[in-house]
Amino acid sequence: MLERLLALNRQDRIGQECRIALGGAYLRLGDVAKAKEIVEPVINEQRIPGDLQTKAFDALVSIAEAQSNFDEALTVLDRELTACAEPVLQSEIRLRKGKLLLKMGRMDEGISLVREYVSSTANSD
Repeated sequence: MLERLLALNRQDRIGQECRIALGGAYLRLGDVAKAKEIVEPVINEQRIPGDLQTKAFDALVSIAEAQSNFDEALTVLDRELTACAEPVLQSEIRLRKGKLLLKMGRMDEGISLVREYVSSTANSD
């Protein structure tokens, strides 16, 4: 059904959600190239709601991580930080970036971002 919706080439919210969901399905099936091909156009659209943009970026980060392409995952996270205007989401993105940096062995950078997140959430209570 998702593939049929995708074939309609809808440029509205339904089409965007379809791309993200179908990309996730392909990722779970192990076809990361197809997942990326389907999801990537969503973040390049001019008028996309913030929540869908976040889902699309998150999907692309997951795809890059599934390919063990951590540098690409960092690039996508940086693009997401630039595109995101909401401070709470920016904090979550930085946390994910910190975890990824730790996974890559870049301890100082990763620890710094994780501490920043912990500090910001402790101050918000």
